[in-house]
Amino acid sequence: MEMNRVPTFARLLDWLEGLLDPESSAAVADAVQASPSGAEDLRWIRAFLHLSTSGVLASPGPEVRGRLEQCFDARRLQRPGPVQRFLATISFDSLAQPLLAGARSAGSPSRRHLVYSSEVADVVLDLYQVPPQCAVNISGQVLPTSTTAADSFLVELIGATETVDATLSDETGEFDFEPVPAGEYRIVLRHEAREITIGPLALTIGRP
Repeated sequence: MEMNRVPTFARLLDWLEGLLDPESSAAVADAVQASPSGAEDLRWIRAFLHLSTSGVLASPGPEVRGRLEQCFDARRLQRPGPVQRFLATISFDSLAQPLLAGARSAGSPSRRHLVYSSEVADVVLDLYQVPPQCAVNISGQVLPTSTTAADSFLVELIGATETVDATLSDETGEFDFEPVPAGEYRIVLRHEAREITIGPLALTIGRP
């Protein structure tokens, strides 16, 4: 006779689908009845089975599939264990140094150019104001400081409480984010045991 304990998820699923022998089935029923957490798991599984049989899951389109593949690739770049963290320092801001911005910002009040430096890589950011002038598009490039540094980084845009968006830099180190509301963010770049933090960065174009 099985012990009266909380059944595993797989055991509950087998029981609901009628795959257990009578003795095992009775033992699971007794355990569920005696355990508040087991009863809660049972309610969740029943709801899941109902949804899985009554709904139709459509295959993701090319854009969603590409995004999922990108997320899996991003997780592959991260390895468990100690992480070396680097805080990037700003070395150029066209908003603060307009005369040195040259052709990048000349005649373009809706564009801002920034350069950040760290021991692992330099990061170039271009901010573009998007009508109706309350959102900012971010285009960037990671420039490793050595030939041994990785070209591909997971790049996360982080707001006050959560990650707003994430992407991977391509083979040339370039990355882009869709327009986001103007405000204060951090940009974190990760590869294996290295992590570079930019910010907090106020995503604005013109002077306040």
